[in-house]
Amino acid sequence: MRFSVSRETLLDQCATPASADDKVYQVPCSQRACSLFTLVSLFLIWLMAFQVWRLFGTQKSAVLSTMGSAVTKQFSPLTPSVHHNQFLPSGKLIVAAASASLFVLYRRFSTSHKSLEAKRCDVVLVTGCDSGIGYSAAKHCHNLGFSVVASVIDLQSAGAMSLRKLDNKCMSVIKLDLKNSSDISSCVEHVRSLIAENSDYRLHAIVNNAGIMIFGELEWQVEDMIRNQIEVNLLAPIYLTKSFMPLLRKHKGRVINVSSHCALEALPGLSSYCASKAGLQAFNNSLRVECAKFGVGVISLVPGSFFDQTKILSKQPEHASRMHEGMSAECKDFYGEYFHVYHSYLAAVSNLQRNETVKEVDDANLYRNFTDALTSINPKALYKNSPWYYEAHHLLFKVLPTSWRDQLVVRFMRMPKFQVSAS
Repeated sequence: MRFSVSRETLLDQCATPASADDKVYQVPCSQRACSLFTLVSLFLIWLMAFQVWRLFGTQKSAVLSTMGSAVTKQFSPLTPSVHHNQFLPSGKLIVAAASASLFVLYRRFSTSHKSLEAKRCDVVLVTGCDSGIGYSAAKHCHNLGFSVVASVIDLQSAGAMSLRKLDNKCMSVIKLDLKNSSDISSCVEHVRSLIAENSDYRLHAIVNNAGIMIFGELEWQVEDMIRNQIEVNLLAPIYLTKSFMPLLRKHKGRVINVSSHCALEALPGLSSYCASKAGLQAFNNSLRVECAKFGVGVISLVPGSFFDQTKILSKQPEHASRMHEGMSAECKDFYGEYFHVYHSYLAAVSNLQRNETVKEVDDANLYRNFTDALTSINPKALYKNSPWYYEAHHLLFKVLPTSWRDQLVVRFMRMPKFQVSAS
């Protein structure tokens, strides 16, 4: 989560999503086996093996002494002349680097890249398809060859009307207010009816994508803003998944929870949002173990930051107005101009999203992650779509002292600085 519009526009350089003819995404073998990283890693592993041989070579004389002096003399030229039972300093570094390489290689290649074939008889439910990632995921699933049930909050939204123009037999658009239990029940019945009317249909996956993000310090946000973020981002996926569990168990489907970088590293100005996404991540990890015995996969997917391509902050100006109306006189006096500067800064981002058109997110790696999560025989537990500077900052967040970490978070966010009101 970083506000830097110029940096985010670099996403426009990404490739377009897969076409409708791309039934199943396959990772090219040449890319997996012949990378420079793999060759370097194998060389480091060889060096580690050599260092292990040297270690045992230093201990060899003690073992061979029981075999007689003649045998010992025969092997003595092979014994390296290093200090007994000690690695060379450089050897320790080599072993550490090689061990890390082994771990990365294991993580990279241990998961099978065999994929299931996407079929029209496999039903995928995607929530939050009015715009942004949900709209993009629904179209991507349709292009892969799945039958898609796309839920929207407004049947007259641009995203809903665009999705209805696709093949009606393979794309159905339904209204779903995730805060309404009767809407959730109707959604379950719609999917049940779809499967009942087509004997070969099965529930392949539900994608819990719908989410709400409201920027603002905790003291500013009114109660229903906090409640809505918790309900939509956390409670709704729990209730929806629970309602679909009988079908998921029966068809050995999978659950894909669209999480956030904020679930992994909490950021200021998003306390309620971060709490909801961290809770969703914890729910995902617990449910994954629960459902493994049923053959139901549970996957977390961190899509990345697309402020210039989605409408997640399109209502931020309205939220800011409500925050200011709900503030006490003391609160307004204390924060003073800082409140207005803060929201003026956010307005530059929200204005990018306040148009009536809807478009697909343009990020090839996001679609690769979605494809693998949907079709891989052995999907990963967590898919992250992160640029290198996200990964670098998140690593530093974990290893730095807390005071340094907090200062780095402030620099990472690039939000306006607070200054005590002159009054």
